[in-house]
Amino acid sequence: MKIISLINQKGGVGKTTSAINIASKLSEKFKVLAVDLDQQANATGNCGIDEDQLEFTMYNLFTEKEVTAEQCIVKTSKGFDLICGSIELANVTTNLSNVPNRERIMKKKFKHLDELYDYIILDCGPSFDLSTMNALVISDLALIPMEAHKFSVKGIKNILDFLDIIKEEFNETLEHKFFITKYDGRINSFKEIDTMLRESLEDSILKTRIRLDTQIRTTQNDDKTIFEVKSSKSSQDYSDLVQEVFNVWYEQFN
Repeated sequence: MKIISLINQKGGVGKTTSAINIASKLSEKFKVLAVDLDQQANATGNCGIDEDQLEFTMYNLFTEKEVTAEQCIVKTSKGFDLICGSIELANVTTNLSNVPNRERIMKKKFKHLDELYDYIILDCGPSFDLSTMNALVISDLALIPMEAHKFSVKGIKNILDFLDIIKEEFNETLEHKFFITKYDGRINSFKEIDTMLRESLEDSILKTRIRLDTQIRTTQNDDKTIFEVKSSKSSQDYSDLVQEVFNVWYEQFN
């Protein structure tokens, strides 16, 4: 089983969209579990699930010792299973501040899932809080979506510093890759920043770009993946992304 986290402390860069679409594409051939670690629970809503109707969410998994990961799993119509997020996740860091080994709660509770799934995709919230730390402690790969925009570039050092802490303290084998979302090749500034990022990040940035696509907003409004709508540029992009990531994956880890 391989575990991949989608992270970035900046919101609106495509973490949830990417997590859902990567999980959807992988589920064509593999058993996949998606995990919504965002207090906004957008991945949950994107799967057509009402968090208020659930007995258990990630918040219960974090805060209640007797709750197991298996109890939290729900089936979706997208081809993959899901552990849902909820607004209560905003309180996890505070509520667990005095709990020993709080950074390893997911590691303990997810240890039996390798018998059930080939891949787990973790959709992290837009902050480097306790839930994101837990996600990275168990991850093999951190995928970092970012826009080709000057404000996104400013956050790169913070991301890399945070990953260094995780690697040093909890998970020395963690790998990371950046990839560009919402790319518009018609705009010179996008192309210039894209070039600068590739020169700076070198092998840490993927070749695949997710193009700007109005169909993505449609999928969000209609609780669909990009593969459930017609005439989408980004459906090919996400297919290419999965192909690129997992080609790299096999070279590095198998």
